[in-house]
Amino acid sequence: MPGLDRYQLNALKAKASLSALFQSNGVKVIRQGSASKALCPFHEEETPSVSLSVKKGIHLYHCFGCGKSGDALTFLQEFKELSFPDAVRELQRFSGEDPAPAPAAKPVPQHPF
Repeated sequence: MPGLDRYQLNALKAKASLSALFQSNGVKVIRQGSASKALCPFHEEETPSVSLSVKKGIHLYHCFGCGKSGDALTFLQEFKELSFPDAVRELQRFSGEDPAPAPAAKPVPQHPF
């Protein structure tokens, strides 16, 4: 993502609560000790198989049913089908930061013929 280095991306991911992000996207999260669990938003199931936890300051999820796992950016990319830059902007908005504007589209040259 232009304008954000690896450390800024890690700080953004650490700032965003994955439980709150799941809930804001309609996924019910159940607190269980120091971690949380949820129904997987990527496949049909009746019992929660997604584990949400914090490892080294980064919020992570893992589904023991379908195997999908990742962080907040991975979730946004897969669940909302966003590109990486769009997922970063979405996570910045969710975290209360002012996202960098999307790059302007290049104008298509007009041919006189």
